[in-house]
Amino acid sequence: MKRRIVLLSTMVVLALTFAACGSNSGKGDPFKGAWHGTLDLTKQFNDGVIEYYPELKDHVEFEELVFALDITFEDGNMSMEVGADSVNTFMENFETGMEKIGKGALEDWLVTQDMTLEEVVAESGMDEDAYLADRYEQMGIVEMTQSMRRITNDSLVGLEKLVGPYTYDNKNLKLHFEDNSYETIAYEFDGDTLVLKIKGDGFTLRIDCEQ
Repeated sequence: MKRRIVLLSTMVVLALTFAACGSNSGKGDPFKGAWHGTLDLTKQFNDGVIEYYPELKDHVEFEELVFALDITFEDGNMSMEVGADSVNTFMENFETGMEKIGKGALEDWLVTQDMTLEEVVAESGMDEDAYLADRYEQMGIVEMTQSMRRITNDSLVGLEKLVGPYTYDNKNLKLHFEDNSYETIAYEFDGDTLVLKIKGDGFTLRIDCEQ
């Protein structure tokens, strides 16, 4: 489980690092202005855990793993900020999802021992919340959640550097900063919605932006 969470954490880093991409501001520039974007990673996390741990599929229920992004294209430069509230909600929902997986795996194992969660809680002398908290610690879920928070926070610090001139053609966006260029795979307009699609190794991230 730890190995897969590291991979999923890396996906968060990629998402936050490459989410900011834009176009040249100027006459006819379709990107100019302020955009509010959402990056929903819920499906990627659910699918990723199930792919590596199919025996846990009945317990994988991550919900609302979403980052809010404020992206601005102005005077030929792009900047981006991730909503702090969305980061906190992301982490809370990630922790809840991990605890659901842990509780489900524990209950599955207890069935093989002809025991129930209620029985082992009673034997422990603790209430259910305290017992599960102890089990989550032993199963490494607390460590994984803390690791995810550190990786996410480190990624957000890196966003402060994602400010610079931008260029675009009819398919791709590029952000130029610190002598490097980073390119999204594709963009499109769905009505008034700007859709950014970022392809990684085996996954595609979609950011829907509205003004």
